[in-house]
Amino acid sequence: MKNFICLVLCCVFLNFAAPAFAWQRVEKPLRKVTRNLLIAEALKDLRESPAKITYRRILGNNNTQKPIKIKFKNLARINEKYTNYEMISKVKRKRAYIYINKKHKKAPSELLAASIAGLSVHDDKKNSVNEETYAWAVEAVLSDYFLKVNPDVVNYDSTITQRQAALRQLYSKSPRDAKYIVSTVRKNRGGIKYKWESKDYSYREYREKMAKLLNVYEEVKTMPAFVPVSDTNADNAKEENKNATEINAVQNEESCTVDEQCIIDAAEQTKETAPQKPEIDLKLYDIFQSEDNTF
Repeated sequence: MKNFICLVLCCVFLNFAAPAFAWQRVEKPLRKVTRNLLIAEALKDLRESPAKITYRRILGNNNTQKPIKIKFKNLARINEKYTNYEMISKVKRKRAYIYINKKHKKAPSELLAASIAGLSVHDDKKNSVNEETYAWAVEAVLSDYFLKVNPDVVNYDSTITQRQAALRQLYSKSPRDAKYIVSTVRKNRGGIKYKWESKDYSYREYREKMAKLLNVYEEVKTMPAFVPVSDTNADNAKEENKNATEINAVQNEESCTVDEQCIIDAAEQTKETAPQKPEIDLKLYDIFQSEDNTF
C-alpha cells in the first residue's frame, strides 16, 4: 500500500513538475521573451523567415528597448471583450506584452509567428492608420510565406486561420498601396480613423516600410511550396476560409470596440484555396538573406 501511495505521489509530482521545467528547453536568447516551447518555436520560425528585423524588434530593438514579453493567457481575465480575440498587445510600465488566447496552445507555430510579428509592430501606446495597416500587412505577407514553407497550416481549423486567410486576400488585391486594408482599418478602428501618423509611421517612414514589404511579397510569390518528396498527397489541401463566420481583430492598449466581421466581409469578394502540394523535392530558400528582402 505504501508503495502504491508513493507511486501515485510521484506521478502527481511529475505531472506538475514537467511543465515547470519545460522552459529550460527554450533557447537562452528567447527566455527573456517567453518560457513557452511553442511560442519559442514560433520565434525561431520568424528568425528563419524574411521577418529578421521583426525578430530583432521582439528581442529588444524597439521603442521600449526591452524584449517583448509573450505568453498564453485567458484573455477574458483582462477584459471580457477580449474573450474571443486571437491575441492582444499592451504596453505597460515601459514594456510591451503580447497575450495569445490560450485556445491556440496547439496551433501550428507558423500561424502564431505571423500574428506575433504583426502585433509586435505596436511597441508603444500610440497607434495610427499607417501603423495598423502595416501591422496587418506584415501578418498577411508572413502568412503567405509560411504557407509556402508549410502548406499544412491551413488544416488547423481555427479563427486564427480564417483571420490570416482574410488578411492575405485583402493585401493581395492591392499590394502596392494596401488600400483594402487601409479602408478596412479605418472602418474597423474608429478611434484612429483620422489619425494617420504615429511614432515611426510618418508618411515617409510608412511608404518605405510598405515598399520593402512589397518587395518581400513579390519574392514570396515566386516561391514554390516546400514539400518533402514522400509527401505527395494533394487531397489533404482544402479550401481556406470556408464557412468563415468570425475573425478577431488584434488590438493594442488604446484599441476601441471592433466589428471583427468587417475583415471577413471585406475579403469575401475573393476566395483563396490552400496551395496544392507539388510532387517534387524542394529545398528551403535563401533569397531573404539580404536586408532588402527582410522587414
